[in-house]
Amino acid sequence: MEKRYLTDDEFFKKYIESYALRQAIANMQLENKDVEMITTFDGNLEMENNIDAFKWIIENHPDRLSPYDLNEISYRVNGEKFNKGFRTTQVAVAKSKNIEPVSPRRIPEAMYSLFNAYRNIWSALPTYEREAKLHIEIVRTQPYEDGNKRSARILTSYNLYSQQKAPVIIPGKDTDEYFSYIDDYDVEGMTKYLEKRSKLELEYIKEYYRKLCGAEFGQKREGPEKCVKVYTFTKPENGDSSE
Repeated sequence: MEKRYLTDDEFFKKYIESYALRQAIANMQLENKDVEMITTFDGNLEMENNIDAFKWIIENHPDRLSPYDLNEISYRVNGEKFNKGFRTTQVAVAKSKNIEPVSPRRIPEAMYSLFNAYRNIWSALPTYEREAKLHIEIVRTQPYEDGNKRSARILTSYNLYSQQKAPVIIPGKDTDEYFSYIDDYDVEGMTKYLEKRSKLELEYIKEYYRKLCGAEFGQKREGPEKCVKVYTFTKPENGDSSE
């Protein structure tokens, strides 16, 4: 996806604003935070941090994704509460039965190995399977003191978006299902789940497009080109079962 595609099209600017807010709310719900918490100063600040992190990765659009990009996402998700970079203390994952986070001294090696696998070893995998593997590995590694799942969800959505797939919103009601795929290292289950959520988001995009642009998804409006290139979300990749 071209950088211009991410920044110049009016429809996608509006969609990204909508998506970033909806994702931030969903992330709060996944953390078991109720509506009252969301409306407090701390809750609102956490939502703003989530929005800032997602917009940062969209606007910077790295050509070659690296752990440095995830470090920046995590730094912004946590509101600059921790030093930028990997954690230096051991952590535990609440409610987990099977996750043993990597020791701090092994995190850099583990993360660089993971991103190398993502770029090179897994490059031929179907999109959703590739993203499922990366997502599960990041959360199980727990590279940061806090915000690991939030950072992983932002990165997954960005990766899908940059590959012409609709990003995902994981609602609070799916907390147990979503976490079970990570805790059980269920790549197949996570793959199917991400694809399902991406297709649901695609339907949202189509409806948003109709209401905003006054045309069916994939059609140009007459007059100023306010809604173009939307069709790329519907182009299947080789080996993908989606669309």
